[in-house]
Amino acid sequence: MANARVYGLLVSLVCALGAVGLPALVLPGQALAADKDDEIDYLELAGRLLADDHLDRAATALRSVNTKNPETDMHRFHLLSGLIALRQQLFAEAAPHFEEAIRIKPQNILDQDEDDEEKAAAYKPDPRLYLYLAQAEFGQQKPAETIAALDKAGDGLDDDKGAYLLRAQAEWTLERQGPALQTLSKAIKRFPKEGRFQRMKIFFLIELNLFQEATAIGERYLNRSDTDAGDYVAIGEALRRGKQFDKAAQVLEAAHLRFPDDDKIMLALAHAQLELGHQLGAAMVLESAAMQDPTYTEPAAEMYRQAQRLDRALQLNARISDQKAKFKQRLAILLDTQRFLQVAGMAPTMERLGLTRDDQIRYALAFGFYKVGDQAQAERYLRGIGDPQLFDNANGLRRAMRACPPDSWECF
Repeated sequence: MANARVYGLLVSLVCALGAVGLPALVLPGQALAADKDDEIDYLELAGRLLADDHLDRAATALRSVNTKNPETDMHRFHLLSGLIALRQQLFAEAAPHFEEAIRIKPQNILDQDEDDEEKAAAYKPDPRLYLYLAQAEFGQQKPAETIAALDKAGDGLDDDKGAYLLRAQAEWTLERQGPALQTLSKAIKRFPKEGRFQRMKIFFLIELNLFQEATAIGERYLNRSDTDAGDYVAIGEALRRGKQFDKAAQVLEAAHLRFPDDDKIMLALAHAQLELGHQLGAAMVLESAAMQDPTYTEPAAEMYRQAQRLDRALQLNARISDQKAKFKQRLAILLDTQRFLQVAGMAPTMERLGLTRDDQIRYALAFGFYKVGDQAQAERYLRGIGDPQLFDNANGLRRAMRACPPDSWECF
């Protein structure tokens, strides 16, 4: 079975691509006349409710069907039951219903059996039933059963895009990387205008560390007119996971030019810049994002602090609405700029906000008071520090204070 990392990739792909599309939920001509029998009314009602996405009500209607009535279309009953469970992601419940729908002939075929043995013998289950079953098996994390269900459809799903996506995902989960890539290559050839296959192939190639081939396909894919911001982010993030930070930054910079106001692209680009050690570049991108979403103001200020653009960090820090986050960050910036008098002056505010319960804050204030020569206040904030790492630092600061005569500026 695929390891956790590969399974996580598949989950992200499902989220990015959307679930494999269901074919028509209620096949035209299958609904039986409402006046034939009250039991058939419930099947008709369930089908209509399912088509309108009223899943709970459709399930309630099916519970009223008399399954012991010989005139009940049990094929349709199991088909609708399976579709409802599948849509509700009750995969273990859905699979047996689809198996029964495959085994049992539809009522109209049973009626033909009485008059035409040749037609009855030629009957084959609708290939889409195998696709439904495959979806239910994959939802239960049963990739081998998924492929088996698809195989039983024969060539009946050759024109179904969802079947290719599902087969490739199942093969990949089974760590059959070669067959998975072959499935996608076949799909790309058969459906050249469908971008999802190229996108999935790029993800798989990145997972296999085949970055050169992935980049080549990615460049062609991202030049398509139907790609959106999410495509760039997904490919950029996949490259980041593959530690191809330069390539990820290039993809995301191109995305930023094409979609300059998309905050998700800006955030992904900032991460890529940070992983390249470009704190200033990350800060500038996050500052742009903060113009649209103020929640990015704090990380933008932090990036400016790390890039040693401390005045700009303070300017952005002033815009942060969360007072606790604002003053914690400001304290760090003031320490970096060695504005120790201002650090000491922040003590009342930090007390008021309840931040002095944090040992790191207490040590920072103690250090600020030490640097301005107020040993009494420094000792006050050192008391009560229990963090093992900071405890040693606190004792070191006490030794430094004992080595300095009171009111002497030589040590500061």
